This record gives sequence, C-alpha cells and structure tokens, in this order.
Amino acid sequence: LKFWLQPSNLGSTSSSRMPESSGLKERAIDWIIDVSKHGSKWWMPPLLILLSCANSLTGGTLVWCLGFMQAAMFTVVGMSNGKVGIVLAPLCLTIGASIAAITYIQLMKSSGADALLEKTGAKGSKFLDKAQDFAQNYGAAGLIFIQVNPLTPIPTAVLVVAGMIAKMDEVKVFSVLMIGKFLTLLLNSILVSVASQGKPLEQILREQLKGEQAETATNEAASEEKKDK
Repeated sequence: LKFWLQPSNLGSTSSSRMPESSGLKERAIDWIIDVSKHGSKWWMPPLLILLSCANSLTGGTLVWCLGFMQAAMFTVVGMSNGKVGIVLAPLCLTIGASIAAITYIQLMKSSGADALLEKTGAKGSKFLDKAQDFAQNYGAAGLIFIQVNPLTPIPTAVLVVAGMIAKMDEVKVFSVLMIGKFLTLLLNSILVSVASQGKPLEQILREQLKGEQAETATNEAASEEKKDK
C-alpha cells in the first residue's frame, strides 16, 4: 500500500497539478478512514470492484487518485471480513480488472489500438512501451513479470492490450494475466493479514496513509470513537 503513496509512483502528473492532487489525496484519505468503519457492509466489495474497473479503464492515468484509493480499499475490505476477506479483496480487484480488460479488447477490435490508447491517455506511455517489448520478447511470462513488478504500475487491462498489440492470443493473455493477478493479490492479502494482526483497522490506515506513529494513531482513533458515541 505504501508504494502508491510514494511521489515517484504517482504517474505522470505534472508539477503544476501537484497541489491540487495533494489536496484531493488528503480528502480521499479522510474519506477512506471514515468509510473503513463500514468495511463489512455488503456494498463495500462492489465499491472496490468499481474502483478497480475505473482505475483500469483510465489506463492508469489517474493512478495518483484511483490507484491510491483502490490500494487502501483493498486493505479495508480484506481486513474487515475476517478469513473471507483474505480471498474477497483479491477477487474484487480481479473482477474489476477483468471487466476493464474485456471492454478494452472489444474497443480495440472496433476502433483499433491507437484510437483506444489515445482515448485512455495511455498512448506514448513508457510503461506501455515496456510492456509491449516484454510481450514480444518473452510472451505471457514477460507480461506477468511486468504485472508483479511494483516499479511498473500498469493496470492489467492495459497489459492485455499490450499483449494483443504484440500479436499474442487474446484468450491466453487474458487468462494468464487474470490468474496471475488473483494469485499475486491473494499472497499480498495474506501477508497484510499476518503483518497487521492485533492492530485495529483505523490505526493501520492512519499509520500507512498519514504516516502517524502508532501511539498518535491510537489516540486519534479513540477520539473519533468517542465522538461517534
């Protein structure tokens, strides 16, 4: 989760937009912490699917906002639903990415690769170019490497398109990437669950998203709890 918070990983946002995006991120953090109290509600998994789908459909151009929120909500859903959440959170992200990937494939067939990439803002992206190179040189294994590499935050839907541009079979690319995505997310979900045992969810979010120390985060969480009462 902390990876999404690093300035160097917030996509290609220009310096002139940083104050605006920074303020939006702060509001998003407060919203996530507030919504985390409803982590076990029925509408949380659909919300995570929606975020995943939106992040993929925009080609990662809004990773500084949607990608960040997606990563945080992944933690919320995963930790708020017990053992079921360990599987539920990865499943939600995989479903969202699958919907976006299928949409991309259909749009690419009807409009062509260039038109699709221009609409999503992904055309000319160095990450997309790298994904295409890996797909051409190493096939599905190359796309999986790009997918699990934290230094190349490319939505799975864009990787599917990169594979198709490289003349790979769309069904094979789609299946391999979605299975790989789910297994990777499942492993991450297990690690998050093990590493955070004994800590309240709100405290974890405050530590990860706001960089607060454990004692400060606990005090603020307790203060918020008293206000709710």
